[in-house]
Amino acid sequence: MKQYSAAIADFDIAIRLNPDDANAYYMRGFAKNKLGQHFAAIADYDIAIRLKPDLAEAYNNRGNAKAKLGQHFAAIADYDIVIRLKPDDAEAYYARGLSKALLDRTSGAKQDFQIALRLAIKAGDANLETKIEKVLRILNK
Repeated sequence: MKQYSAAIADFDIAIRLNPDDANAYYMRGFAKNKLGQHFAAIADYDIAIRLKPDLAEAYNNRGNAKAKLGQHFAAIADYDIVIRLKPDDAEAYYARGLSKALLDRTSGAKQDFQIALRLAIKAGDANLETKIEKVLRILNK
C-alpha cells in the first residue's frame, strides 16, 4: 500500500513537470486502482487515453476499474477497444467475458472465453489458461 501511495506522489511530480506525459497518467491511474481508488484511476486513464489514444493498457485498466465498480457495459466498451488495438490480447477477451457473464450474456461470454483460451494456449500462459477453463466449467453446468 505504501509503495503505491509513494508512486502516486512521484507521478504527481512527473505530471507537474510534463503534463502531456500519457504514461505518467497511466501509471498513476494504475497505482490508484491498486489502492481501490477506482474513480480517480478512471480519471487518470481518461487523460492518458486523450493524450495517447492507442494506449491499449489504459483502456484495459480503465475497463477493469469500471468492472470493479459494477459498470460492466462501460467496461465491455473499453475491452472492445483493447481487442481492436491488440487482437491477440487473451486477458482482454477474458475480462470482457467476465463482464458479459455478470450481465447474464452467457453466450457472448463463452465465445470470449473460448477465444481467450485459444490465445492463452498459443501464448503459453498456463495461469490464464487454468482460470479460463475453471470459468468455462462453471458456465457449462
